Amino acid sequence: MSFQFITAIPLNVWKGSGCFVGIDTLATGLRALGGDVNFVTPGFRFPVYAAKRTLFNHMLRYRLFLSGDTIVGFDADGYSIAGRRRAQHVASIKGVIADVLPYETGLTRASMAFQAHLERMHAQRADLVVTPSRFATLRADAEAFTSSG
Repeated sequence: MSFQFITAIPLNVWKGSGCFVGIDTLATGLRALGGDVNFVTPGFRFPVYAAKRTLFNHMLRYRLFLSGDTIVGFDADGYSIAGRRRAQHVASIKGVIADVLPYETGLTRASMAFQAHLERMHAQRADLVVTPSRFATLRADAEAFTSSG
């Protein structure tokens, strides 16, 4: 079985932190079971992460080589193509971005609110949503089906 992992999260523990560890662990496990895992990541640098993530996701629509039995998008990544391809699309929501909004202010809050909106669209469009815990499942379910976040 082949998988394409879509993520703008940096693929190292120093910048991608626990998100990277979770993605890498899943890839390692799937490969150990005989799966083929390929990563689709931004091929460019951009100073603002939310802008980079958004541009990367819009560019996914034009990447004709996206294929595989299953496409897995992490958090908001993949929202622009979820539900538009023949392959099964999985939204892997590691933590619900909207949950951090009460603790942020200013531009950080605005950026996170926008990313929470994209994550919500991703969960709504995907064939399947996977979370790491019961708490995240309940939060993702509450966020995915509300329009206010």
